[in-house]
Amino acid sequence: MYYQLTGDLPAALDCYARDGNYAKVSELLAEHSRLNPGHGSYYRLRNYYRQLPEKEILASPALMSGMSILCSLTFDAEGSERWYAALKDYADSMSRRACDYQEVRGMVRYLDIALPHRGSRGIGEILLALFRQGGRPRLPEFSVTSNLPSVLRGGKDFSQWVPKDREMYRLLAVPVGLLLGPMGVGLPDVALAESRYEKGEDVSDAYLTLTSCQAEIRRKGTPEAEFALNALLANCLVDRGGLDRAVEDMSAFRARMEEAGQKQLLPNLDALLCRFSLLTGGEQAHRWFTEEAPDENDFFIMERYRYLTKARCYLQRGKYLPALALLGRLLDYFTQYERTLDRIETLILLAVCRYRMEAADWREHLTAAVELAYPCGYITVFAHEGAALLPLLREWEWPPPDTEQTEEEKRARRKYLSRLKTAVTAFAARYSDYLAAAGPSVLQSLRKKELEVLRLICQGKTSEEIQSILNISKSTMKTHIRRLYQVLEVNSRASAQAEAKRLGLV
Repeated sequence: MYYQLTGDLPAALDCYARDGNYAKVSELLAEHSRLNPGHGSYYRLRNYYRQLPEKEILASPALMSGMSILCSLTFDAEGSERWYAALKDYADSMSRRACDYQEVRGMVRYLDIALPHRGSRGIGEILLALFRQGGRPRLPEFSVTSNLPSVLRGGKDFSQWVPKDREMYRLLAVPVGLLLGPMGVGLPDVALAESRYEKGEDVSDAYLTLTSCQAEIRRKGTPEAEFALNALLANCLVDRGGLDRAVEDMSAFRARMEEAGQKQLLPNLDALLCRFSLLTGGEQAHRWFTEEAPDENDFFIMERYRYLTKARCYLQRGKYLPALALLGRLLDYFTQYERTLDRIETLILLAVCRYRMEAADWREHLTAAVELAYPCGYITVFAHEGAALLPLLREWEWPPPDTEQTEEEKRARRKYLSRLKTAVTAFAARYSDYLAAAGPSVLQSLRKKELEVLRLICQGKTSEEIQSILNISKSTMKTHIRRLYQVLEVNSRASAQAEAKRLGLV
């Protein structure tokens, strides 16, 4: 009961399960199922959900809804649709006079909008249909951003709306505000500004509207929406060379969210600050990677923003195989779940990774990214890879010379590519150290035996132990140590260990 009252649901469930009180386990899971994925702990609680008897789940609309969400979050689209169908059948069989009829219908509508594997197709039509019904439908809590610093690629990817963003804004601004309640405050204005920003447009004319939104969101909205807005404003500052101010603003926002107990935002806030640090190769990125980066071996899609941040850290450290493995898993998810912007970002990072590995297929990844981005007019997702992407653009052609296209289409593509290259070049000029691959050059300077010595030093072995393990003499050991210190530019074992970890050599 203590854990339940203090909000530690996993610990509470563990205690109730050990006590054999499965009725209470079921009750708590039904309560938890009313939370959106950004606020819920679906992944941590997955085993409790899966241990529930099917008969018990089928008797509870909330549990059917929770199971549908959980399956979607864990790459089981078929299972998600099965539980959705069960919930819909349950709702269809209910009497309209039942006291919980509207609540159960709201759960079905919620899944129509929220299930991750369905993408964003048809959401506009669903929202308009609900709006035209009149009144205010009883929808469960719905977060558009899922605690990420974005509306366009938060809980869903809304790339299909981007080419007609102003039209969609006029059509959906009022319905979104009505249907989502506090969760919808300010979101249409933030989404429109973000759409324009991602297309490389100057959004300075929207600053007055966004400032007004900021105050309104703080009064009536949610911290998630405020995070998305503040991140957009911070990125605008970064683009104009105001990195220090952007870091200052987001650090102040983080302190306010921590004080307010909004813990669900902190992991992605720290990842955003890490990305800012990577622009100049600062210490924040090193600290985040060593202390806070998520473990991709326990892969969970709600961590996607942090995984993409970790992939960048891998690239900076010259750890290309781990970067490749992580990006491959992300690409599979983003492709299956129709997350266009995230997929483009992953393809760009894959191209950079393969280019640095001197593999020829980097051109295929970059071409695929541009082909996906072109219909939406996306520019900024490329620009923000600046100095890391610029060398690739100098060796790459798009469209390929043998492509059959009309002259009008060729002109349009050349214009788009010119804008893209200009944006990437400008960002690279401001942040020339972004993802600078310091690790590989040091790695290449060390001989195989010296690297073995360094790894043993980092394991805490003494000189005598290392000599014995590698079967080398004392004088040879001293030579290796001297060379290591020269290459790493240090003068002690402790400093050598710290520098090796910073560069990702161990």
